[in-house]
Amino acid sequence: MNRNTVIISGSPKAPGKAASDFLAKITAEVFQEDGSQPRVISVRRTLDKKYTEQAFQEMASADALVIIFPLYIFCLPGITMRFLQMYKAYLDAHPEAKKDMSVYAVVNCGFPEPQINLEAVQVVCRFASAIGAGFRFGVMIGGGGMLNVPLRSAKKKLEEYRAAARQIKTDFAEGNRNRKDHILIHSPAARKWYFILGNIGWSMQARKFGNKKRDLYAKPYQPAQNT
Repeated sequence: MNRNTVIISGSPKAPGKAASDFLAKITAEVFQEDGSQPRVISVRRTLDKKYTEQAFQEMASADALVIIFPLYIFCLPGITMRFLQMYKAYLDAHPEAKKDMSVYAVVNCGFPEPQINLEAVQVVCRFASAIGAGFRFGVMIGGGGMLNVPLRSAKKKLEEYRAAARQIKTDFAEGNRNRKDHILIHSPAARKWYFILGNIGWSMQARKFGNKKRDLYAKPYQPAQNT
């Protein structure tokens, strides 16, 4: 049976520059291994170009949604939340478009611990329930921004993600409805080195824009103390 998959990249960054876009590309490649042709939708591009009607029609016709996004303040980015709310409103206005489908979440965060993504995965679970879909499981990635760097440890973690994407594909293809645990992928770097490398990266970005390291600690919105 031919089954349709829609992969949603929910990063607010310019299309093609985000870790979520990279993960969406890898996920599509995994699904294409058996000849499938998944549709990849960029939330930002869709909203910028006002292609929501077309995107929602494709989502409504899908048998599975794979929602990929970065963790923003322990939740989904606002642009992604709004997009999913708009899709729920679309289904409410077109009840004939509703169908049984499976929903998966892939969340990458800037922390080394992947379990920090759990609350965001639970939000996607509630979204699936709201649209009458079945939430299956989430893939939670720590240090997701490092998966696309030329390090041996990063390549190993990237292969872990490919394996996780294959689990999504297999779960979807088999129509499995048994409970499945979330998949955790830890940061490519140990916690100590992760923060050392992260701080170096922030300092390099500061210099790129003509600032100094001390400028990173500025608090321009801190209220003035009463004297």
